[in-house]
Amino acid sequence: MTTPKILIVEDESIVALDMETRLVHLGYQVVGTADTGEQALKIAETSRPDLALMDIRLKGSMDGIQTAELLRARFDIPVVYLTAYADDATLQRAKQTLPHGYLVKPFDERELHSTVEMALFKTATDKQVSAQAARLQKIVTAVPDGIALLDANQRIMLENERAQEYLDTLGVEAGSTITQIGDYTFNQLIDGRWHEIRTKQIPKRIFEVKVTAIQPADDQPEAQWVLVLRDVTAEREMRLRVQTHDRLAALGQFAAGMAHDFNNILASILMQPYMIEKTEPQLSDKSRERLANLTKQAQHASNLIKQVLDFSRMSDAVMKPLNVVTLVKEFVKMLERTLPENIRVELRCEAAHSTIQGDPTRLQQMLMNLALNSRDAMPNGGRFDITLQTITTLPDHLEREADAYLRIVVSDSGVGIPPEIIHRVFEPFFTTKGPEQGTGLGLAQVYGIVQQHYGYIDVESHAGQGTTFTIYLPLRGSVNGDEDRYGFYEPLGNATSQQTILLVEDDDDLRQSLAEVLDISGYQVLTAINGRAALDVLANANRAVDLILTDMIMPEMSGVELVRALKEQDYSGKLLVMTGYVSDEIAAELKSLGVADCLSKPIPAAHLLQAIESVF
Repeated sequence: MTTPKILIVEDESIVALDMETRLVHLGYQVVGTADTGEQALKIAETSRPDLALMDIRLKGSMDGIQTAELLRARFDIPVVYLTAYADDATLQRAKQTLPHGYLVKPFDERELHSTVEMALFKTATDKQVSAQAARLQKIVTAVPDGIALLDANQRIMLENERAQEYLDTLGVEAGSTITQIGDYTFNQLIDGRWHEIRTKQIPKRIFEVKVTAIQPADDQPEAQWVLVLRDVTAEREMRLRVQTHDRLAALGQFAAGMAHDFNNILASILMQPYMIEKTEPQLSDKSRERLANLTKQAQHASNLIKQVLDFSRMSDAVMKPLNVVTLVKEFVKMLERTLPENIRVELRCEAAHSTIQGDPTRLQQMLMNLALNSRDAMPNGGRFDITLQTITTLPDHLEREADAYLRIVVSDSGVGIPPEIIHRVFEPFFTTKGPEQGTGLGLAQVYGIVQQHYGYIDVESHAGQGTTFTIYLPLRGSVNGDEDRYGFYEPLGNATSQQTILLVEDDDDLRQSLAEVLDISGYQVLTAINGRAALDVLANANRAVDLILTDMIMPEMSGVELVRALKEQDYSGKLLVMTGYVSDEIAAELKSLGVADCLSKPIPAAHLLQAIESVF
């Protein structure tokens, strides 16, 4: 245990010497005696005493009170005042320096000892409290939340840096009395629950706020308050992204199932005009016009279904190495000719590398949908910008799966998207336009195309300040695939009554329509409702089956399972598959099993016949 060090500041030398003798006798170390304030400061600077015994009245330019103020301010040295007399004004001044005691001259050794011990004890206690306060301040500062201590009158007494920042953002000044935060009054916040508060300024931030009462101490008749603030903006955005992703995934599954059924209906409809024209040669021009319009509308419906399949990532995409800069430059040239003159188009290419594995048709559709969306958002004109950049990092909420990405930033200066609906913009059939102005599938298709390319898309918009879509596409190697597997062929005109086709389709109406088209076109037709039935028909047929035309999705045995079974039975005829969607892996397998082509539903009759004729 170290010996306490005492500084004596006394201008009466005899008194100073007597005090020094007593203090040494009591076991203290006297580091020096001073008879002026200036001398006391010099000794304190070098010896740093634990306590100063200070006469209030000193000779020189400073009295004891002024000297005590400087000792505390410069060196944090506490003081015990020595005084034989003092007026009230002097005593009030002395109190302002927070002395650790008073000794009234003359005093005996016992009084000196007890006063010094109490002063040293108070000094040690104050240091402990200060150390605890410092540790508490460090803890409060390190806490990721904003924390503020309020007195009984709701005035801010203490706050960490985060609380200062958050309260300033919410319009509450430091040290002020809190009566309201956001839309909540203070009385509404003291129920002990978390309350959500959103800022009104841009960019918007979301906070959770909780107020807890501190039980009053004996000397504090009223409770104090602890205010805790959390910035949950990023958390809510992430939660919303996850919810949106899950909702879109569910919608995608629903849309894909719906599209499959609609494709079968449309395929049957598209067969009818062909059959009518083939079987009714005396049709009037008006009737032929009506049939052409029927075909046109069915194909329009087919395009809508394709958009739905794009959204659900279940449309056919032909992936190949693709220079996006070249594609976008050509797209911008076309866009400048088609957009209104009051919309300025600007392209900025900052990408060092822009070759991706992609489908040019799908990517052009993606850019066109975004451009049309921006055009509608700028009825009085504005700016449409596309920026291409190569990046190696992604925003924190996205999972990096490639070494580098191509970032495509598409922005406009339009009316913006209201914050309450921005999380729904990629939902199919969701639109803010009038009933005759859109189907609500444009951005849904964009979302699906980005997903098809294993990318990500973000949207940011502020009312009256435009909208920005940011797309991240991975820069990666080539993908195995057959670019021609969806091609159609010129009719060869070699159908004969000797050629037999086994049609496998579970939809009754479509099977009947397809069978009629094939029959009208000169083929012998056998039918089956699924793969298992097709194997039975094939086993019992009294003639060779030259071609099997099968659907993909069927009960009991699917088209893929049928093709595998035919391979095992060494079937030597031709194979064609009809589908609304086929993955690259399945397409590759079908090709290896001898399938000549995969035909996308719905199939116009002429295209179907061209594909059939090409394999004979």
